[in-house]
Amino acid sequence: MTTLPEPSPPRPGWPRYAPRRAFPPYRYVPGGGHPHPTADPKGHSHGRVEETVTLPDPDDWRLCEPYLFGADLYNFAYWWEAHEAWEALWQEGAPGDEQTVFLQGLIQAAAGLLKSHMGTHTGAAHLFSAARAKLGPVALAHTRYMGLDLPPFLEALDAALAEASAGRAIPPGRVPMIRLAPLP
Repeated sequence: MTTLPEPSPPRPGWPRYAPRRAFPPYRYVPGGGHPHPTADPKGHSHGRVEETVTLPDPDDWRLCEPYLFGADLYNFAYWWEAHEAWEALWQEGAPGDEQTVFLQGLIQAAAGLLKSHMGTHTGAAHLFSAARAKLGPVALAHTRYMGLDLPPFLEALDAALAEASAGRAIPPGRVPMIRLAPLP
């Protein structure tokens, strides 16, 4: 069985938004040789008690450490783990609510990057398209939402979609990065 290497962080030196939280010891990639984080007893999060999360008011995003840590995980190529971090928040939201849709778009972007890394370009393109469909309407109403400057993120997401649609992996310098407004 061929295993995939762990993805590399796309941009070394990127800022951390939840620096008190340590990254897991490995980035989980299905087929990458590491145990499943939660299902396997050797997984980095097996048996971990899930923290209780509360979905913040979108204007209070700076106070939501699970959201900030999800951004760190995403930016440092822990795409499976970012998906999990944001999913806990997403599940707290109301279906169709703008914040819930926004979080689902971020989850789909992370999943698309993971699929791209795995060489599943059709799946990556589908997920990038779904992320674009969720985040586009939020960007029409807000230039910045939950600290994320949406126009450059969507531009990078469109470029990732074009690469995946052409059957190519997303080059590290072209990964849509999450740049949040500066923390106080």
